[in-house]
Amino acid sequence: MPKTLDAKAQGSQWLLRSFLQYPRRIGAIAPASQALITEMLRYVPFAHARVIVEWGPGTGAITASILARKRPETLYLGLDLHEPFIQHLRETYQNVPNTLFLQADFQETPAILHRFHQPRADALISSLPISILPEPEKVFQVAALSTRGLFVQYMYTLALVKGCWPPRWIRRYFGHHQVRLVLRNLPPTLVFHCFLTPETLGVLEGERVLATGLPVIGV
Repeated sequence: MPKTLDAKAQGSQWLLRSFLQYPRRIGAIAPASQALITEMLRYVPFAHARVIVEWGPGTGAITASILARKRPETLYLGLDLHEPFIQHLRETYQNVPNTLFLQADFQETPAILHRFHQPRADALISSLPISILPEPEKVFQVAALSTRGLFVQYMYTLALVKGCWPPRWIRRYFGHHQVRLVLRNLPPTLVFHCFLTPETLGVLEGERVLATGLPVIGV
């Protein structure tokens, strides 16, 4: 069996064990599928982003794609509360320039950005389990973005049973958002792309598109 498949299998087992041990801290039971990763990173401005922040990188399924596409001069900050994940990611990506993994709460993001002399992030990618957080609104409130920044959050469709519907909070802090359903993930997942201004939705890595032509729900 190829080593890459072994690593993926080990990552899945590790994530499941961590979920069973810390169910209130780790919201995923399996690594993100490629379909979910592609959707999460659809609008990330890799071509000009100066700062990319990831909340809850976990075992690094989404992280690997972010770091493969970011420019060497772009600062990447990965924040996670689970120390074993942080250590694993530090060892795995120790040779990637301008890449830091910190054991920290997502609410520390503004202070951490200030520490690195960065007022705002250009993209913030979140895998936080918002449906089980005590104050889920803070996930959107704390997102410190530049004017044309992008905030991405995914949520398992199972969370809808609990009545968790992020747009009720998104509307307070963002001017525009869209929702896409990813069926090819375990379990199926909703991805929320949030923009401070409607105009930002019309820019895809330098390519102009009509915002009204995108499948937008809940504007």
